[in-house]
Amino acid sequence: MRKINFIKFTKSFIFIISFAFAILITFLSCLNILKYTVYKDYFLNLTQICENPGSNDDYIPQGITNFENKFITVGYMKNHSNSRIYVIDSVTNKKKYFTLLSNGNDFFGHTGGIQYLNGFLYLADEGTGLYKFSVENIDKISGSKIDIGSPIKLNTNTSFVFGKDEYLYVGEFHKSIDYECKNLIELNGKTNYAIVEKYNINDFSKPVEIYSIPEQIQGFCIKDDGTIILSSSWSINSSKLYVYNPESVIKTRQSYNNSQVFFLDEPTKTIKAPAMSEDLDIIVSKSGKSKVITMFESSSNKYFYGKFFFANYIAALDI
Repeated sequence: MRKINFIKFTKSFIFIISFAFAILITFLSCLNILKYTVYKDYFLNLTQICENPGSNDDYIPQGITNFENKFITVGYMKNHSNSRIYVIDSVTNKKKYFTLLSNGNDFFGHTGGIQYLNGFLYLADEGTGLYKFSVENIDKISGSKIDIGSPIKLNTNTSFVFGKDEYLYVGEFHKSIDYECKNLIELNGKTNYAIVEKYNINDFSKPVEIYSIPEQIQGFCIKDDGTIILSSSWSINSSKLYVYNPESVIKTRQSYNNSQVFFLDEPTKTIKAPAMSEDLDIIVSKSGKSKVITMFESSSNKYFYGKFFFANYIAALDI
């Protein structure tokens, strides 16, 4: 009798597991179809490059840049330990991480952006400033500490950073009530509260140009032809990539902080993407073609649902 009951139990157990597995496969298949329906423009122009490192380590990635064949990300920790930098080789897929210090003290910054430029890494930490340190630090063994020094104080909340040629573009994230910025600029009845400041890397005393940007911007990049792309996201809502052709970037008659103001209002194109897009960067192929690098914090275990939309990869977008 016990043998018969055991057989029945085993069959029932196998049936339940098989049924659950079938539901999971069906669910993932539907998601796969759904992503191409909801985010068609995004996924049809996307190339996956490599893993978004640290996603299973309580790490929440915020900023990204590329250097040679390496991708460097920066973010904070769910367990409230020191903020980290992760480095992954896109050819070998070997990865390592570094914990961050600032002048010998543990560093717990939100670290919204990072940029490689001319032998240095520039880290944007919201509310504290811009940190500059040598890229040679990433040659250390995994688990080592990197001291990022003292911040350079700027006129923005330093939420993200992008670099090109001899210039850095440092911007801020604005959201009414939750994250309010004070850099109010008006044009033709439209008001923006956040800015991106363009600095020569040899002079942070005064911006060269200022870009007035919409709210909820997490990242910024500019292509060789002058096309600007903004990464916009908040919570579990779909992200948006705003594309501004040079003709849609308005050169105003205004100055702000004694610098020429450019106003970003209506984008030339908007690309809908999965939730929680973050920092942006540009990668240039051997043929000279440039693509936009995207990354999502929803790939982390803190949010996890990005894994269902294959956001656990660093990817290049053809815009």
